[in-house]
Amino acid sequence: MKVLIVMADTGGGHRAASRAIAEALDDRADGAIQTDIVDPFVATDRGIVRWVASMYGPTIRRAPWAYGVAFHATNHPMRFAAMRRAFGGPLVSQLTRLFVEQRPDIVITAHPLAVGAVMDALPAASSAIGQAIQDTTIVTDIASMHASWYDERVSRFLAPSHEVERGLRRLGASSDRIAVTGLPVGRRFGNIPQTATEIRRRLRLSPDHSTALFLTGGEGTGPVLSSVAAIACALPELQIVVVCGRNAHLKQIIDAYCLPPTIHALGFVDNIPELMHGADFIITKGGPQSICEALASGRPTIVIDLLPGQEQGNGAYVTRRGAGFLALTIPDLLSAVRRLTQDIETRHRMAAAARAASPAHAADIVADHILDRSTRPTASA
Repeated sequence: MKVLIVMADTGGGHRAASRAIAEALDDRADGAIQTDIVDPFVATDRGIVRWVASMYGPTIRRAPWAYGVAFHATNHPMRFAAMRRAFGGPLVSQLTRLFVEQRPDIVITAHPLAVGAVMDALPAASSAIGQAIQDTTIVTDIASMHASWYDERVSRFLAPSHEVERGLRRLGASSDRIAVTGLPVGRRFGNIPQTATEIRRRLRLSPDHSTALFLTGGEGTGPVLSSVAAIACALPELQIVVVCGRNAHLKQIIDAYCLPPTIHALGFVDNIPELMHGADFIITKGGPQSICEALASGRPTIVIDLLPGQEQGNGAYVTRRGAGFLALTIPDLLSAVRRLTQDIETRHRMAAAARAASPAHAADIVADHILDRSTRPTASA
């Protein structure tokens, strides 16, 4: 069986979720499933959809308000469908060619800009290869879901939360087409056997200091320097590991700033699960994947920055579950950090709530749903 996961590299979350699904499918199928992850936007010859995808990183770095305006302006099924019909033709053509070449049995859509285009491309591709291609859409937002995730033709939706399930139902999806699975995260986020002290020692950090992991997202955005400087001034004994992502300039600024030696700035890294398990708690911007990875690691999470529109409900997602704090101001951030540093009982309680809020085995649940669909008979195209 062949599974094709369609996503786009707008932020790191879509690819991370896709990799987690592929990992779970590989583990459960014992090599009987070929799973490929594709980004059709990079191969699309022209079109506004490709331009929108390519502008994600620069926009959230330089003008997040503009992203919020675009989110709300297009957050209606009819408006977004009209825009897709007007400008999405090149993407549909690219997907049709891709499906005919790859001949997948199932297509998993893991990006909102691709949902409608995938459903447009599937009939022609199925007819061309002489077999029906099954479809499933997995939503990778956890609270504030954009209308582009919904298309009435989608056979099955996998929702990471009950908030998203309710959003899909409001848009018109029937409950029998939705399964709540949790957001897929890599297996390592829930399964590192070493203690935090052992991990810190191996990473050449102080093993005995309370430690916070500060995540800025793949693009390295948010009020990072002011937040780190304020914490370092108020709590100089706290060890902070700052992951700057692709933002090399941010790392240079932190390195050059007069901060105590307990502050460690890193660039783009591939050992986030290890860093999370080496920390006592996590400070992060509001991306859904980073939040769910932090929670799946069993770490209390402080959300400090929310992208307008898309991430607006993500802080409440954490606080409603008792798994952390929303701190959009420096005073609130310092209050949350002091609480987690000094109140061990609260930290332990929130750690347990974090594990419950984002199951580390969500990717396995998703894989089970995909495999279950693959065993159902389908009509010939």
